[in-house]
Amino acid sequence: YMKCLEDHTKTKQENIPKTLSASLVNIHLFGDYVQKAENLFPEETKTACLSTIANVKTICHKYFLSRIHTDLKPLYRKIWTQAWLADHDDVIQGLVKELENHIDNLKQLKPVCREELVGELHVEVMVEYVRRMMKRKLKLREKSKQEQTADLMCKDSQIICSVFAEAGSKEEWLPEILPKLSEILRLQDPGSLQLEIVSLVKDFPDLSEQHILAVLNLKTNLSSSDLRKIKGCLRDNRSILNAESSSSFFSKVIVKKKIL
Repeated sequence: YMKCLEDHTKTKQENIPKTLSASLVNIHLFGDYVQKAENLFPEETKTACLSTIANVKTICHKYFLSRIHTDLKPLYRKIWTQAWLADHDDVIQGLVKELENHIDNLKQLKPVCREELVGELHVEVMVEYVRRMMKRKLKLREKSKQEQTADLMCKDSQIICSVFAEAGSKEEWLPEILPKLSEILRLQDPGSLQLEIVSLVKDFPDLSEQHILAVLNLKTNLSSSDLRKIKGCLRDNRSILNAESSSSFFSKVIVKKKIL
């Protein structure tokens, strides 16, 4: 069944969305049955069934989400550019309008299936936003410019996450990411920056040194000495921080350019 479904997504048949919508309902019902059926299956059979169900769901979600991201790509490219700074409201509202249109098209799905797909889209849109930020297309030399972009990040977080909350996303931890990152841009004192970064890594253990340096490199007024102190503080504290977190986010954000 999984193989046939995967092959089906590679065709150009017009009925693919309807087929996948029905499949998501089927695998949800089957997964619910397997989980609730006590002593009906050996544990290894139950585990194998749930693993296959997860794989089938991934195939369906990938089909829907990849097409959404393809349409959003031109809008993603404007985020964290001079155009974003100069015409912020137009850029972010353009993204929001396109998101709302795509989310509206998902109404064909059963509510429980739609909620899962919308939640996954919510994560991926926020990942793309942070990835665009860490491409470092902007250089924020003045304190006023750093404060301006920090404010815009918080505004974007509120606008984007509100759209997803209204659409049914249950990823309630996502709205805190951009405001926390914005503090790294807003703070000027190296000591305060160190404390903020350690706090952020505590909340998100998958936040790597490369991620942090990508953000700090936006602040061109930081000295090499300040950067070394912040890196040293992070390394000293990383070993004592709680490595367990229910939310994996930054591991999805790929920083392509190596930052020393």
